[in-house]
Amino acid sequence: MSKHLKKRNKLIIPVIAASMLFGALPAMAAEQAGSPKLAMAASNSHTLSEIDSSYIAAAEQFLTTVFGLKEVKFDQDPFRPADNQWILSFEYPGGTANDSETFMMQRANTITINEDGSIEHAQMELAPDGARPAAFELAENTLKKFDNEGKTKLKTVYFFKKYNDFDDYLQFNTAFNESEPTGVVAINSSSHTVYGANFSTPYQVTDAEQKHLSEAERVLKEILGKDHVEITRATHTRSLVKEKVKETWSYLYENGAITFEANTGKIDGIITFDSNDDSANAAPDLGSKEQAIAIANPYMTKYFDIDLTGYEAKYKTLLSGPGQIGFYDYIFSKEGQPDVIVLFSSQGGIKSIFLK
Repeated sequence: MSKHLKKRNKLIIPVIAASMLFGALPAMAAEQAGSPKLAMAASNSHTLSEIDSSYIAAAEQFLTTVFGLKEVKFDQDPFRPADNQWILSFEYPGGTANDSETFMMQRANTITINEDGSIEHAQMELAPDGARPAAFELAENTLKKFDNEGKTKLKTVYFFKKYNDFDDYLQFNTAFNESEPTGVVAINSSSHTVYGANFSTPYQVTDAEQKHLSEAERVLKEILGKDHVEITRATHTRSLVKEKVKETWSYLYENGAITFEANTGKIDGIITFDSNDDSANAAPDLGSKEQAIAIANPYMTKYFDIDLTGYEAKYKTLLSGPGQIGFYDYIFSKEGQPDVIVLFSSQGGIKSIFLK
């Protein structure tokens, strides 16, 4: 497999894992080289002295109370992604040191503070002998339900502010290695109850479940308008959602994946990072539920046998730059039916669809 494909798989596999719990991902979505956000980072020069001391105190309090740090040091080059936010990178004894030459979005330990002093997002690599969040033991024990041999270890913790139907939560991820199992555990940061978890095992295509393979190729070619799509890897995932275990198979191609329920063979999710975005056309009004349904429904009826007509809808925008909407993250819901989570680009392209 080429280095390029390995890099894409390294991104896509964790995205699949977390998407099965939450649908489209909030701030943890990986930025690609050359993206507007990373390009902006290179010219966004600020110093720590510019930030009001109350923001720094709020960040420090969060990191000590939620992430369990006893000592924290902030780097001197904060990043301002929007007029109402600051992102700080930090270090702690025994933890991973941040490289000042690395873009802020790619640093190991960061925290995002809103202008009202609330914390929007934070992430931290868990040092082998370093501090641990209070919920770490619960996350570790939950992971052991899937990995009773103890092959995986939790490596990173993320904090997300209230998102879709979730209250503030912590997400623990294992280290990613494309040839080893990976795990994700999500925990309510206040009540310390488990929202969900999953455990994914990678396979070579020849070793994976074959009964979904031809359908995966057919659907991806149809969606992408290509004559050929090369499936490069597969993953088998067991997900714990509302105390029930769900099994799926995902088939990865260079820029995305398609997921099937293991038992029924029904499509459970689609990721298409390279789906068409015709920037020459005027962007649709994706703040309109009707417009969002009009774009998504042809995919939903054809591939998921779901008609979104009559579904309730709400969305959250994800920025790609200061005041610049990059994505619309929609959740469509209807009583008695699984939630449908669709990530649209601002130009109207569908980047992912997942059932929850």
